[in-house]
Parts: sequence; C-alpha cells; structure tokens
Amino acid sequence: MEPKVVVVTGANAFKHIDLLYLNAGIMKVSSINIKKVLTIFHDFRREGAEILSTGKGVLNHINNMTDEGLQEVFATNIFGHYVLVRELQDCCLGSPQSQIVWTSSQNAEAGVFNFQDIQHKHGKEPYSSSKHATDILSVALNSRLNEKGVYSTVTCPGLVMSNIVFAILPAWFWWIVMPFLYFMRFFVPNLSCSAYNGAEALIWVSKQRLASLNPRIKYLSHCSVFGKRFIAEEKLHVSDDDADSVYNELEKLYQGFKHQYEQANIIHSDQSFSGCLHNEQSKEQIANGWH
Repeated sequence: MEPKVVVVTGANAFKHIDLLYLNAGIMKVSSINIKKVLTIFHDFRREGAEILSTGKGVLNHINNMTDEGLQEVFATNIFGHYVLVRELQDCCLGSPQSQIVWTSSQNAEAGVFNFQDIQHKHGKEPYSSSKHATDILSVALNSRLNEKGVYSTVTCPGLVMSNIVFAILPAWFWWIVMPFLYFMRFFVPNLSCSAYNGAEALIWVSKQRLASLNPRIKYLSHCSVFGKRFIAEEKLHVSDDDADSVYNELEKLYQGFKHQYEQANIIHSDQSFSGCLHNEQSKEQIANGWH
C-alpha cells in the first residue's frame, strides 16, 4: 500500500499518519567569515573540503528570542517538532506503523552542543547545535516509540538552493558559482544544489522497510559530478544516556508549556462562562423592566 502524505491541520483531522516530515528550519546570519571562505581555496586538502561539506565556521549567526522566551532557532528547528510529535503520538502515530523523517544536516556538530544549554543561549552556533539535537532526539524517539510502531529517521539534503542560502548571499551569486559547485562534487558529493536532488534521501527512506533502517545512521542525499543521485550514510555517535538527557529536557519544557496553556484555557473558560452568565442576567433584568 502506498503511504499517504498529509498536511496536519489539527489533532482530530486524521486518524493515522503514515509519514510525518519534520522539515521546518531557520538559520539567520549576520555576516560571513571571509577568512574561513578563503580557506577553501588555499588549504582545501586539510580544511576546504570539510568547510564546503558542512559550512563549519563560515557564518556568524543571529539567535533571537521568541515571545515565549525560547531561543528562536531552537524553538523552530527542534522544540516545535517535538511538541508536534508528542501531541500526535497517541492519536495518529503507530497502529500499525508510522515514520518520522527529520531534515537534519551535516552541519550538525557535537562539539558546539551543550547538554546544560540545549537552547544554545550562550553559544555562537545555534543551527549546528539544533541539528545535533535533532540527531540525538531521533535516537531517543526510536528507543521509546519503536514498540508502538513509530520509527524515526534523520536525513540530510546537502547544500540546496533554498531561502536559507539565498538569505546568506543573493541568488545571482549562487548561479554564478554553480559550475564551480558542480565540479566540486568530485570531492564534496553532498552539493545537491537543487531541491529535487536534495530530496533524494528523504524520499528513499520512505520506501524502505522501516525496521531495516538503522536508527543510528543519518541518510544523506549525494550527487555525482554528472548529476547521478545516490544515498550515503553517516554514523550517529549518540549514546543512550545522551539521548535520554535531551529527551528529558525537551519533555520537561513541553510539560511546562502544556500546563501553562491549560491553565490559561481554564481561566479563559471561566471568564467566558462569567460573561455568558452576566449576559443572561442582563437579559432577564431587561425582560423584567429593570433597565
């Protein structure tokens, strides 16, 4: 049976979700580290290939705060997805099977992630931190939800021409350097460039038997210099203790917000009831000629 891909508009809109793609992400940049960019050319063998592949150290990031007091990149790239999964897992996921597909990144870096600061309030690489948190959370979800028929997989589309990269440098610049990027696929095959190529891993994992996918592997969209798409793998170095730690922190935050909004709804309901009661009393007073 072919899986259905649905857009979730409410917890009661659908009874079952076969595929849940968690793709939302932001990366706000203030400036470019020109010194790192030049490293690509004068020290390609030692650092250049890695920089092209991961973007490590090239960008200076901005990390604003949301109205709820969360770091914006954390809230968008990881916590919002976690809330969605938690809200759906009892009503729409599993029974018999569901697959969660995360859009992670090879920019994910364990070295910038701090277990005491999962929102990355005090760091300078919020995007890398959030993507490493994604990898860790996927491992945690598998250990908790596989027995319920829910499987989580992380993928990386590679470098894709999207709003994120166009916000770093204008579109015309990327089209000018496109021949160079095609050539560099000899050395850096994750230069997908197009969204079609970048989607290769995300579609490929959806066509595999869920139990056959390794929960500690990130599946990568790669492309040859001649444009042939293929799948590569990257091992996730995530311990069970680390997975539990991130999951517990996210769960604590989730429960805090859930309690907060439930209390707000109770207060709103009480106010609405009082308002209705007042209106009924007013109607009665009017009917009896009290006004």
